[in-house]
Amino acid sequence: MELLIQHGASVNLQNSLGTTALMAAAAFGRTAIMQVLLDAKADASLQATEGDTALMIAELYKHTATAQLLREHATRLTAEAEAKAASAEAELLAEEAAEKEAVAAQARADEEAALAAAAKKAAEEEKKAADEAKRAEQKAAAEERRRAQAEAAAARAAEQAQQQAERNSAQLSKYADMFERANQAERDADEQVRATTMYHRVTTM
Repeated sequence: MELLIQHGASVNLQNSLGTTALMAAAAFGRTAIMQVLLDAKADASLQATEGDTALMIAELYKHTATAQLLREHATRLTAEAEAKAASAEAELLAEEAAEKEAVAAQARADEEAALAAAAKKAAEEEKKAADEAKRAEQKAAAEERRRAQAEAAAARAAEQAQQQAERNSAQLSKYADMFERANQAERDADEQVRATTMYHRVTTM
């Protein structure tokens, strides 16, 4: 049997009655052959034309060990199928969880990017405002310096004008005094002339 299987014989081949090698082994209670067939992936669920399966045939001929092997095999297949289904479901759940995590991660990344962009924009606006404030402060300081310089220049001009006025006043006072002395000298001269004239008149009488 093993040699046939190694050379490619189909373990699930059915004859005209639908009988398989596994059903024949069940009918004769050949547990060892049945094990070889099961290990070679023989399908125990196949039915003959009358609807009998290998397990039904083993039970019909009361081959207890053979029937038990088939039941254990069916139980194992069921468990494997359930395990495979559970594994597939777990993989699906894992994939769904991974997809959700990827979506959440992308959402977090987008949010972080948005926050970073907002922070950058806020920093740029803050810097712009600070630069504008600095320029305004510099402009105000320059205007204050110009105003102070203008006030200082005005004060110097006023002081110079005051000094010039004082000098002019002093000069006028000096000129007035000189004029007064000149007038006095002229009056004194006139008086001297009159006195001299009077003296000559008196002396010549």
